[in-house]
Amino acid sequence: MMSLMRKTGMWLLVPALCLSQPLHAAEKKKTTPATSTKGIVTLGWPQLVPDSERAKLVNPGNVDHSKGLERPRSNPLTSDDVFNALEGNREAPVYLPVKTWHNKQVKIPGYIVPVDYNAKGAITSFFLVPYFGACTHVPPPPPNQIIFVRYPAGFDVQALYEPFWVAGTLKVETMQSEIAESLYTMQGNRIDAYTRQ
Repeated sequence: MMSLMRKTGMWLLVPALCLSQPLHAAEKKKTTPATSTKGIVTLGWPQLVPDSERAKLVNPGNVDHSKGLERPRSNPLTSDDVFNALEGNREAPVYLPVKTWHNKQVKIPGYIVPVDYNAKGAITSFFLVPYFGACTHVPPPPPNQIIFVRYPAGFDVQALYEPFWVAGTLKVETMQSEIAESLYTMQGNRIDAYTRQ
């Protein structure tokens, strides 16, 4: 299913909408400046997307949906014809990280998508994503909008629909799983309930 969505480009809609809506809806700016407190940089999700890519997500360009679908009425289109035509109309997107954040101490708000648990049932690794339901109820965001977090101490979450602040060392590093692909990883050292700052 995910490969079909990637090939057809249907999954671009969700990330584009999410990039235009920050985690906390009361925020007016599209991109918030990074702030630093005691050496920890507070990031917003748009800051993980290079400026050149942000424009592509918001405006992916025109697509001729009828290209390759012309067929005489006596020979109806098959589902393979439609799929092949759509596949030919889309270029596979290339996502890039923002290398500035490599090995930086950061803090970023997001939602937790559990990946691994310890013997006591505490979450020890997870994907941090910008919106609730990403990777579980809706397709995952682009890889540069997902952070794979390792948290060996373990973390108990009562409600996955609640956002959290996660702090740690961010790295530009690819992590792939059945759930999603991420261009960032983090060695988490602190997780707090989300509060607007």
